Amino acid sequence: GVAGARLVALLRARSGDGAGAQARLMAPPGVRTPGDALPLALLGAALPEEDRALLVVSARRAVARAAQRERVGVLEHLGLGAAALDPRLGREVLALCVRALRRLGAVAEARALLGRVGACGAGLDLPELALEAALLEWTEGRPAQAAAALGVAAPPAGGRDLFLLLSRAQGPPRAPLRVPPLAHAPGTERAVELVARWAEALGVALDRAAVRAEAAAAGQDPAHPARVRALFEARDCEVLALGGDVRGTDALLAAQVPFLRYQITRDGARYVDLPLLVRHFDRDTGLWRLDEPDVERPDALPRASAAKSWALVVVPRARAALLAPLRGGAAEALGREVEALRADAGPGAPRPPAEAAGALASLYRGWIAYERARRDQDPDALAVAAAHLEHSRRVPPLLGFEEYARAQRRAARGEIAAALAGYARCALLEGESAELALARYAGLGRHARDQVDEARRALDDAVRRAPDDVRVLAARAVLFRALGEPGRARADLLRARDVRPDSIDLALMLAELCLDEDDPEAALAVLDDARRQGPAVADDERLRALRRRVEAERLARADDLEALREHRRSREPQTRQRLAFELAARGDAAAESVLRKLLFDPAPAVRVTVLRLYLHPRLRERAEQDELLLRRLVNVLERDPSEAVRAAAA
Repeated sequence: GVAGARLVALLRARSGDGAGAQARLMAPPGVRTPGDALPLALLGAALPEEDRALLVVSARRAVARAAQRERVGVLEHLGLGAAALDPRLGREVLALCVRALRRLGAVAEARALLGRVGACGAGLDLPELALEAALLEWTEGRPAQAAAALGVAAPPAGGRDLFLLLSRAQGPPRAPLRVPPLAHAPGTERAVELVARWAEALGVALDRAAVRAEAAAAGQDPAHPARVRALFEARDCEVLALGGDVRGTDALLAAQVPFLRYQITRDGARYVDLPLLVRHFDRDTGLWRLDEPDVERPDALPRASAAKSWALVVVPRARAALLAPLRGGAAEALGREVEALRADAGPGAPRPPAEAAGALASLYRGWIAYERARRDQDPDALAVAAAHLEHSRRVPPLLGFEEYARAQRRAARGEIAAALAGYARCALLEGESAELALARYAGLGRHARDQVDEARRALDDAVRRAPDDVRVLAARAVLFRALGEPGRARADLLRARDVRPDSIDLALMLAELCLDEDDPEAALAVLDDARRQGPAVADDERLRALRRRVEAERLARADDLEALREHRRSREPQTRQRLAFELAARGDAAAESVLRKLLFDPAPAVRVTVLRLYLHPRLRERAEQDELLLRRLVNVLERDPSEAVRAAAA
């Protein structure tokens, strides 16, 4: 049944098999009726919140796969299933399913899904769903219905500007705003899809394979401005960079000439200069309609955001007259300046100049300095970034990046209350994320040891949003260990190691925790498992040093000869040396029979140690009386390849 399918998916996700979890969620049985939703509601009530969060995250990723494969029926049951399992966490998945259906052209199915959400514990009073319902009406040319769909719901975090513009939409029905069907493509493939669609709309012969191959040959991202310029100029096109709020681009859109707009946007753990393909401009709402190949990103954007972004405009030379009104003005000069700054934004780039400039140039100088600070852990670069952003943030609209970088600077200076307020403003502008929760925790943990409860809440929030993020789980494990809750710390580290079994840092943390709990056997099991991940992990000196500590602890606890004997198989020479001392200390015949076998240990240092131990009166007497042992000692003296060992034997 549907609940059993979710349990199987949960087990796969917990074991690090994210693809398997998504495949199980996409397979039958699906959620079709309120009766299907009931077992999921019961399961959700029984599962811990973090397991529900892991299932919801898996469902969100499955939505992207289903959208890529145009699996309309799967999208419906994924959204309803997530909402039934956890109405609060699942509503974003449900909204994502509505968006994917709309962008696949399955408008009737999107409307039907919105009509069925109440049966699964969610409703259109939820801001995310209300906004998707309004966007559905707007893209279908029904502005009045778009405003009505928003009702009295509050704006969702990160969607305030869209919400306000759509709430004022009026006018008679008009033609739908059509873009090509969705082809979900995250990451680098998103950039390939974006450039290829742009070329297709311009009538330029440039397919996906060519975009991908030429970018790989140049070692650049396919949507990097320099790569885009080279691609189109090589195909007889005019390319123009424009900065700021450019009214001339409206005429291009009226002539059905899309353009690429770059805007600094969060992408996971980083802020990137994200390219957006603008297709239409709706004068009634002030919204741009985007051709967006990643279903997880919005496909509408307020035109007012142009003040904090820049554009690359491309036309075939036969239509170069379209660019004439845009040439020679301040927008072109600013566009050239930002494009030059953008070209120098890679590793090893010079520091951005500190002089004051326009808001857009200041924004990009601040972004370049922030990237340097993040990459090199350079506090001076963070100060430079903050100085530039103080200038840019005076011009609307305020960006999440500007608030985040400013808050990071304040956290570094110990101004925790101001930093937390900045993170909160950032969340309103771009939505909550695991990165923001981690930033809150880092600030609290570094400077406010008395605010443990707040730090813990921040990490719990991060785990809910990214339950399989290794960094988040490891950070919370460190906090639990410091708070004296080793069991919870171990649970988080085990979950993290399921996702990243080859992580040396996680293995170290988990083994150290086992030692804290006075369980060297468990610590050794962790280290043995890490060694099986491959030579690179097995030979790491940090792991080997910790293994020597663990084995020393086990040797000290050994209460019989069998417990000692097993350490002959240790790959650490220092452990085998310790074993020799322990055997010599016992002094009985059984222990000495194991000790004499170490005369042929592969490590010269171990053989030297054993020979010196035989100088002890009790062991020397045994050598004098045991002809076989004496013969072994003479054999070492005559034949051992190590001069140090032969000297010890002599």
